[in-house]
Amino acid sequence: MRYLIFLFLACGLAPRLVAQPLLGGKPGPGARSPVGLELKLGQDRFLPRERMELEIMVRNQTGQPLTFRPEDDWLDVTVTTVLNVPGEGSLVTRLRPVVISESFTVNHTLGAKATVDIAPCFDLSRPGRYKVSAAMKYSGARPPLVSQPVIFEVVPGSVLWEQQFGWRGTDAGAQEEVRKYSLQQLTSTQHRLQLYVTVTDGDESILRQVSLGRANAADRPQSRLDRLSNLHVLHQTGPRWFTHTVIDPKGEVRIRATYEATDPTRARPGLKTDDDGLVSVSNATRVARPDDLMPAKLPPPPPAASVERRGP
Repeated sequence: MRYLIFLFLACGLAPRLVAQPLLGGKPGPGARSPVGLELKLGQDRFLPRERMELEIMVRNQTGQPLTFRPEDDWLDVTVTTVLNVPGEGSLVTRLRPVVISESFTVNHTLGAKATVDIAPCFDLSRPGRYKVSAAMKYSGARPPLVSQPVIFEVVPGSVLWEQQFGWRGTDAGAQEEVRKYSLQQLTSTQHRLQLYVTVTDGDESILRQVSLGRANAADRPQSRLDRLSNLHVLHQTGPRWFTHTVIDPKGEVRIRATYEATDPTRARPGLKTDDDGLVSVSNATRVARPDDLMPAKLPPPPPAASVERRGP
């Protein structure tokens, strides 16, 4: 499981943590736990089985370093349904534990942040409202430190386009199977529009949810399959900017490239297929960006100007 750990000065982290103090046990009036635990999700709405990166932030004011090891089983993440009426929800089925698989130490007055995908760990295939919380064990904590929950929703997206196709894997003896691409959009509670590609099998089971990033509400994304059954999607991300994404039948992103419209007043960039079944972008120029996959080559720098020296 992928994760990322950063260390940073407590002076930069403390204001965020003080705003939501998280206490272990029952401290006295006005007391605050010397260790803080805070959770954060990058968005508040997700498609079923979409990647769900949970940010776990730890603050240490104990006066001594705190070390967390995978074998210590120090972190317990739970997801619970949220009811529309007063009362407790039910625990969501856990498919596997959430594990930070490397040891790390948080020194005194410092904080640490770990990011982990929790979508494979819980059965979040049904639309609904949920809350995620965590309990953390560390030396001297009785009982474990419990975080405030973070509420999110799992919702179905709006299907813009879909196409079923036959596909045969590259393994020896692989049989042809039915798969389907669906292009969906999802609007967050902040009215931000996200674009997704969903890959499903013949039983409509979701194999992969792929986020294509922010989308323009006024744009109509274009979709097309090439001769290898790869899906090409072109969608607008700015007044003159478009993103071309290529996804294979396994749901892996093969290409992500940025294009600038050649002349937006005359022709919108589009997808075209040649006689060999290859798909490309028309009426646009490739522009290199750091987040591209298979980034375009930057143009070489111009040659240094020569200076002609003349004698007196």
